[in-house]
Amino acid sequence: MRAEILTKNTQGRIFKNNFLESLTKSSPIITNIFYSSLAIIFLVGNYLCGNLKIQSTLFVYSFGIVFWSLFEYLMHRYLFHLKSKRKWLKRLSFMLHGIHHQNPRDKERFFMPPIPGAIIIAILFMISYVFIGKYSFSFISGLITGYILYTQIHFGIHNKQLPKYMEKIASHHLQHHYSHYNKAYGVSSPIWDIIFQTMPPKNESSQK
Repeated sequence: MRAEILTKNTQGRIFKNNFLESLTKSSPIITNIFYSSLAIIFLVGNYLCGNLKIQSTLFVYSFGIVFWSLFEYLMHRYLFHLKSKRKWLKRLSFMLHGIHHQNPRDKERFFMPPIPGAIIIAILFMISYVFIGKYSFSFISGLITGYILYTQIHFGIHNKQLPKYMEKIASHHLQHHYSHYNKAYGVSSPIWDIIFQTMPPKNESSQK
């Protein structure tokens, strides 16, 4: 898809039904309030479970933030850009991410809406609880915090709100949109692209 098409301020549609369509959108304000509240709730859960050691809580919480960048990369690369001949999988990939590539400046498509977001977080919490028990509360809180930071960066990249010192991160992601669709999967950080060798060629620039 040509860059000049991608730069238009267009809005896509997923469902014909207006109610279902409304569930696929979210605003910056709703996103920040909802996910910040969830992060706090999980920290409160951490406290109520008797995990009062500040050092362990901070460590697991920080690990959750760092782990988000890996989770973000893997989801972006293997699910959001899923290659399949099955129509329902193609549809799922489009709903999760393809529509953003078609309409990269649609301000309502940068965020995971509250309802599906809550379902995903619940699933991640249950999975993590199997492995780390009560530390899942602080881990998920950190994971959500990482997601919040990611949304701010991603939204800023496409809406020209990032400070100059983050221009390299912006350029990295924009190359994914405009010139290297199968590279530069990391949005909040290029570290995993470096590790998994999906970096775009050097000395290339992209336009917003």
